[in-house]
Amino acid sequence: MLAACLTNKLSIGLIPTFGLRAPEFIIRRHLLSPSRPIKLELIGHLQKASESLYEPGQIFLHKKFGYRGIVLQRWKGKLFDRNLQSTKSVELTSHESAKGEESEINVYQVLTDQSDTEICNSALKHGITFLPDDKRAFNAIYIVSEMDYVFHDDIIPYVPQDVSPIRNQYFSEFLLSTPDKDPPFIPTDHLRRWIEARKQSLEVTSIHREVTEGIQTTVMPFYMGRRVTEDRKENDVRYQPVLSPECPVFQYHSHIHFPVEWAHMWGTFRFERHNGTSLDVKIPSFPLYDPTSYSNSSNENLG
Repeated sequence: MLAACLTNKLSIGLIPTFGLRAPEFIIRRHLLSPSRPIKLELIGHLQKASESLYEPGQIFLHKKFGYRGIVLQRWKGKLFDRNLQSTKSVELTSHESAKGEESEINVYQVLTDQSDTEICNSALKHGITFLPDDKRAFNAIYIVSEMDYVFHDDIIPYVPQDVSPIRNQYFSEFLLSTPDKDPPFIPTDHLRRWIEARKQSLEVTSIHREVTEGIQTTVMPFYMGRRVTEDRKENDVRYQPVLSPECPVFQYHSHIHFPVEWAHMWGTFRFERHNGTSLDVKIPSFPLYDPTSYSNSSNENLG
């Protein structure tokens, strides 16, 4: 039985953008109580968004969800855009390089600020999951709730005001302070070993996108591993997100089991408009497979 984790992101065309220019201040606000005024707190200074790669240790704000985070690892995945593939003209940003009907895109594995993600409420189901090393634990899935994956264009870099810029239980384990360098943090050996041991479940290999009437669906599948199990339960995920100008993005994770080495998955999200009519938003078709079996099969065919 193969297990896979899917990260799904829905967004409407009313994505907010930030018009700030470095080195303007970044202000965080606290609502102390309904009867007391909002408290403002300086958290850092904005940097100019970079077209080049962000290094581990880079502090940032998430453009869509607004939480603070820090980069741990960069993954280069293949982007399959169903809408772009149906046109002759394809325009890519500087960090997406054309490659036939697909392109390459940079995705960052990050630590998130716990207090910020709590404010996101139901719009963000963040976290990273992987199978335990003990294969006897058939039904166990480890969840690291204070991590996320972020696209290059969704990163707003900034210089933090504090030496501990985010609240995260893994911060001191995974990063060392280097105030004389840019970025001011570097990965620890523990982080490198942690990622390498779980690379199979953490690596981003493909991203699939499709737009239906202004609503973009993005899927990132992850191969989690192989287990011998008699689990035959149905894979059913039910959420009721509300997309609006105030909350234009929704993200969640789900896990599926399938008994074959290769499969395809697709579907739709059914939304209800304010006038009572419905809209079916396409989930782009994407493959699910065991990369180790696929690699071995390719080598045999070449031989």
